[in-house]
Amino acid sequence: MNVRKIVAMVVMATLLVGIAPLAALAGDDTVATPGIRASIDKAVAKSLTDNRQPVVSTRPAPRRAAAGQAVGGGGGKMMAVVAILGTVGGLATTYYVVKQMRKQTGQ
Repeated sequence: MNVRKIVAMVVMATLLVGIAPLAALAGDDTVATPGIRASIDKAVAKSLTDNRQPVVSTRPAPRRAAAGQAVGGGGGKMMAVVAILGTVGGLATTYYVVKQMRKQTGQ
């Protein structure tokens, strides 16, 4: 029962910490937050009054690999061993956890 109380207190504390900054900002009338429409209008007006020319890149575009070449992959035998061990470890952990849960619930 103690674990439930601790978990409940931690969950409530994280929720309150997440909500606290919003409550502090909601009462502050000194900061004017323009809407998205006002921001769009301001950006459009700035772009219309800006007389700069667009920047053109002088660097050539990067070359892509040929269609017949394989890109990526690799890892070899050791990567296969690590993948198999990880899978076996995950399955063993899942089996153990399910077994313990059944044991606790009395099934």
